[in-house]
Amino acid sequence: MPPFRSHPELYRRHAGTYAKFGTGGTFRPAFSTLRELIQKHVQGNMALDVGTGSGRSARFLKELGLQTTEVDISREQIKLAREMDPQGKYHWLNRSNGH
Repeated sequence: MPPFRSHPELYRRHAGTYAKFGTGGTFRPAFSTLRELIQKHVQGNMALDVGTGSGRSARFLKELGLQTTEVDISREQIKLAREMDPQGKYHWLNRSNGH
């Protein structure tokens, strides 16, 4: 049996691959539905992306004209998000002190 790997270890291991996913392919139906919902029901132009990961959803929201602020507890994912979107407002939430 392979050795047990903790969730954070697997997360770090696959963060780079996940960061490369776009809004095309298998995710297109969900994102097209989200586009319609936002256009129909959202007032204003600001969005908070909690659990942003690599910022994929935030980048999609920006394509729709929203101003986004992104937060995540994964330092690795925030680093990748900043690399892919240097203009983004990505913030790491440190679980030990709540900031």
